[in-house]
Amino acid sequence: MNYYYLVASLPSQQLFAEPPMTPEALAALCVEQLSAADLRELDAVLAARGSSAFGARHAGYERELRSCIAQVRAERRRRDAAELAMETGDLGLQQSVRDAFAAKDPMERERRLDAMRWRWLEQEAERDAFAPAAVFSYALRLAIGQVWSRRTADAGRKELSAQRERMLSGFDRLEFTMDAAAEAGA
Repeated sequence: MNYYYLVASLPSQQLFAEPPMTPEALAALCVEQLSAADLRELDAVLAARGSSAFGARHAGYERELRSCIAQVRAERRRRDAAELAMETGDLGLQQSVRDAFAAKDPMERERRLDAMRWRWLEQEAERDAFAPAAVFSYALRLAIGQVWSRRTADAGRKELSAQRERMLSGFDRLEFTMDAAAEAGA
């Protein structure tokens, strides 16, 4: 398979910028250049079930990251964080997650967490820039870019409006009686 050609032909990506291609366009390029086994692994990596060395490293990184996130959330809620022991000894990762949670805006916190993922994926691609792992890394970064390209102010307003409508429509079906209030202990 011609990984040199494929990797060299992929347009550059920038974090939080409009993705340079669709996942479908990448898939079409990959079908032409990847082996059948690597195509299956690409699908598995995108579904967080990869079995290659890259897939295992990626799953491990995500597990560590999520463990750190759970730990910080537990600490913030003053829950017993000991039961959520971090799976990582990576103090840099732990501190980066704490720094992300220091953001006042939840969107900024998510941006910081995705920036951490992006940097990890870039480093993995640099390990062997013309190997299947570089393609897998590119695809995962493309997926991050797709998520952020859909996070617009207009999309946020539409989602908020839809959530409000769902919430308010539930009130129309509620019935309050004195018997129900008494049963509830009110």
